[in-house]
Amino acid sequence: MTQLTAEEYSALEDNLGAFGEIQRYSGRAMFGAGCLGIATDNEAKALFNLGIALAQDDSEEARKLIQILYHAQWRSDSLGRDSAIVYFPSIKLPDGILSEEDED
Repeated sequence: MTQLTAEEYSALEDNLGAFGEIQRYSGRAMFGAGCLGIATDNEAKALFNLGIALAQDDSEEARKLIQILYHAQWRSDSLGRDSAIVYFPSIKLPDGILSEEDED
């Protein structure tokens, strides 16, 4: 499992923009383990636009994120009402970011 650094998380958040919202997510057969999730109304559009934004960002964090995301498997689940979540079971969010305590 790859854990994002706080800097990589910040770069992801900056480049994702209005195309989705980062969430800690536990998908099928993950038994409560949280991973990187992107809630969106259009999975393909969110991933496509994130890829373009990261390709145009010349920061070291963006280059690392491209490699991390390129090698990661992703899945998606419906969240109902025209929304879905794309999640990456092998990518863990930084400790203390979007923890269960933060979500209350």
